[in-house]
Amino acid sequence: MQLVIVKDYFEMSKTASKMIVNEINKRKSPVLALPTGDTPINMYKELVLAYKKDLLDFSKVIAFNLDEYLGLSHDHWGSYAFFMHNRLYSKVNILKENCFIPNGLTRNIKKECQRYEQEIEKVGGIDLAVLGIGINGHIGFNEPGTLFNTKTHLTTLSQDTIENNLHNFSNQKEIPKSAITMGIGTIMKAKQIILLASGPHKAEAISRLFNDPVSTKFPASILQTHGNVTVIVDEMAATGLKNTGYNDKTFCDFTIYDEQSLPKNKNILIFSPHPDDSSISAGGTITLLSQNNKVEIIVMTQGHRAFIPGLTKAEKIKQRIIEAKNEAAQLGAACTCLALSFYDKGKINKNDIKTVADLLKKKKPDIIFLAPREDHHPTHRQSTEIIMSALKEYQKEKTNVMELWHFETPWSMFSPGDFNAVVGLSKKVILNKVRAIKMHKSQIERTPFDKVSQAMALMRAAVVPEQILGTYGQVPSKFASFAEIFSIKRFNPGKGFVESVSGIRGIFGMDLTEEVAESYAYSYGLWLGNKIKQTPKVALGRDTRPSGMLLIKAVIKGLEKAKCHIYNINIATTPLLQFEVKNQRCDGGVIITASHNEPDWNGLKFFWKDGRILKQEYMSEVIENFHIEQENRDKDKEITFSDDYIDYVLNHLGKKIVNKIRKAKLKIVVDPNGGAMIVVIKKIFKAIGIETIELNMDLGVFGHQVEPTKEALKHLAPIIKQHKAHLGVGWDCDGDRVEIILPNGHFISGHYILALVVDSILKKIKIGKGSVVTSCATSQVVYDIAKKHYAHFIETDVGEANVMEKIHETNANVGGEGSCGGGIIPPSSGRDGILTLFEILGLTVSMNKKLSEILRSYPRYFTINKNIKINKNIFKKLEDAIKKNYKDMEIKKFGQTSIKVYFPDHAFVLFRISKTETSILRIIVDSTSLERSTNIIQEAIGLIS
Repeated sequence: MQLVIVKDYFEMSKTASKMIVNEINKRKSPVLALPTGDTPINMYKELVLAYKKDLLDFSKVIAFNLDEYLGLSHDHWGSYAFFMHNRLYSKVNILKENCFIPNGLTRNIKKECQRYEQEIEKVGGIDLAVLGIGINGHIGFNEPGTLFNTKTHLTTLSQDTIENNLHNFSNQKEIPKSAITMGIGTIMKAKQIILLASGPHKAEAISRLFNDPVSTKFPASILQTHGNVTVIVDEMAATGLKNTGYNDKTFCDFTIYDEQSLPKNKNILIFSPHPDDSSISAGGTITLLSQNNKVEIIVMTQGHRAFIPGLTKAEKIKQRIIEAKNEAAQLGAACTCLALSFYDKGKINKNDIKTVADLLKKKKPDIIFLAPREDHHPTHRQSTEIIMSALKEYQKEKTNVMELWHFETPWSMFSPGDFNAVVGLSKKVILNKVRAIKMHKSQIERTPFDKVSQAMALMRAAVVPEQILGTYGQVPSKFASFAEIFSIKRFNPGKGFVESVSGIRGIFGMDLTEEVAESYAYSYGLWLGNKIKQTPKVALGRDTRPSGMLLIKAVIKGLEKAKCHIYNINIATTPLLQFEVKNQRCDGGVIITASHNEPDWNGLKFFWKDGRILKQEYMSEVIENFHIEQENRDKDKEITFSDDYIDYVLNHLGKKIVNKIRKAKLKIVVDPNGGAMIVVIKKIFKAIGIETIELNMDLGVFGHQVEPTKEALKHLAPIIKQHKAHLGVGWDCDGDRVEIILPNGHFISGHYILALVVDSILKKIKIGKGSVVTSCATSQVVYDIAKKHYAHFIETDVGEANVMEKIHETNANVGGEGSCGGGIIPPSSGRDGILTLFEILGLTVSMNKKLSEILRSYPRYFTINKNIKINKNIFKKLEDAIKKNYKDMEIKKFGQTSIKVYFPDHAFVLFRISKTETSILRIIVDSTSLERSTNIIQEAIGLIS
């Protein structure tokens, strides 16, 4: 659905009438479905006025009323026939025979409804339906509970509807309780729909229209599924919608651009975080803008961290710059490549900001394209931070007003409410976008996930209407088949963030964000608590600016974090809040206001316990606290942790093993997949002297599925081979699990990773003195390794917590679960992917053998897992059946839901009810041959059957 927010009821009426005039003028015999009630009264006045000005002709118009009361004649003053005649039909040249209204006096309701439907079908259906909306979500008189496929029918009016229409009748007894209404199914067949709403009493209904799931409980919600709906509301009716924070009211609407309506004769800069982001995120729009504007793509980084096999850093930079310039040429734009230092250092510095600020001063752009501030990709996010900081430098000079077009990226999909502009793209434009993307040849054939990412980029414009605009409806087909979406904001240089004795203020969404408001409230709350030496009570209020609704939530969050008690007045004048500070014996107060500034501004004023605004000395302390807190927050974002953990790992390995690892000059391909292991990798591998080929090293950017399975890590094999590395290693997101790939591409199972760790630990312990704990689902290979060292072997129920508890209880030396690659090595309190890896590396250097050689010396086991859906209540019967079927075997029960059968040839079968998936029985079989494991699991499945 396209949302249009206008100033007031009269503006809503004018906007709707213009759309109706356009519809009438473009069709030979337009068929309209028209509403009644209070909402369209002024719209009909505008249509009559347009008719009198000869702007339209009603002679060919065919009109169907949405509804009529049952029991009222057409000449009854309360009937909708009377309403339409009085408000419109008698004042324009519409033909009487083209005015269709249900007969409220019919004796055969079913036949009358069928007749009405036949008349609609006879003229080819509705071209344009104009609707109001009830506070309960009714459209027409389709009350909650009405099925979505209904045609014209008799409906019983809800009490809400009756009460809302009482003013049209002398008393409650006179108003009918039933009506004939056009059905939802008929309305939904209309080619175009306009819905009108005005006033604060409709705010909740409009909010639900956009945000509720589609349900008959709120009939209007079905409009979300229609492809061409325009919702026109005044500002009061829009108050329930998510506030977007746009500074200019013209950007409150969903603006749909096409080739003709896009800006012209502008100076436009496209800031691209990586060389290919411009084409991926906005290639279609750039193609269109380049035809009538001066467009230049500014590439902020050199892109050399991308994986390009066989090239040096300098060669990568050269290739990516060539590709960026080729892309720009394909899009019809100029290209400038920057080499900002944050890309390598991971931290923004003043020179980066100065470089961009100087560029802005030189180019003086009218429009800037950039990534969203909330982008999940760190390079994208930092690029936008640099641009916004540069704009603050730029605003010190008095320059032109700019538009900021935040584009969607593959790493940051917009949600409804995040964007306010759609650019329709033709197939021809999409093809040009694809050609531009393909200029980045080095990025086309990479890992399997990268191919998926590339496909996302190529499809982005095609999927946006369904995936993102789905809640609001699709882009109308008359604009284009595809679209790119943007969040457009206005930046006014010369105006900026103000911090003074009067408080703080700035443009909401630009300088003053919810994050800034929360941080300032937190800083004030801490300062106030320190001043009064107790938990502060703070009075809180706001003026009526729309952004105040969001900011007051942010301020509450900040004050609560500072342990303040809050007395929330909500809407208040500044004098009223000052009075309440004293009246309620508060220790301070905050009011959210920007006083005389325009509505796009907002701010915070802070008060002392006597109701006066903070004196300069106090306000300076609050401002200082805020900036200290911001610096600390920025430091938290950096990769900073003590070296104690690194020392712990090195001490655990011992100097002898560490030196052997260093001398081995190992080379390892590491893939933390954007996870927390990145912060450890940067230090520990360097400390131990291992050369690394690093993949997916951007925090929070996942290059493939998070679980490091064989399938997820198969891209490592060719990279290991290419770089002649000793191993490839991948971790899960929190780094407690590690998976290892050999140079031949073999993926070491978690059972064998645990076996290697157990072997390494027990080699350091006097033979016969060690002890090992595993879960009952772990392969017998770990048991065999433990017995090789004459160690005590203990099994427990499945689950890391169970294994850890048993290790603690028995003071065992090592433990783990074979189902995942991570050993538990005391004094660690759980699995540790780094310790596990370095124990295994220590084993290889101490034995002076390749990992593949060590693995070949281990017994080979074949583990098979099978999940079966069962009735969870049959476990007792299953237990009896297992005991009967395997009566000659050793059987053990672990916990309440795991039964393990041991065979004489070291094979086992485990039956276990899943604790994480409802009614799932897991069967795990382990033996020394694939054939044996297959036979055992088939027998087990047969037993269940």
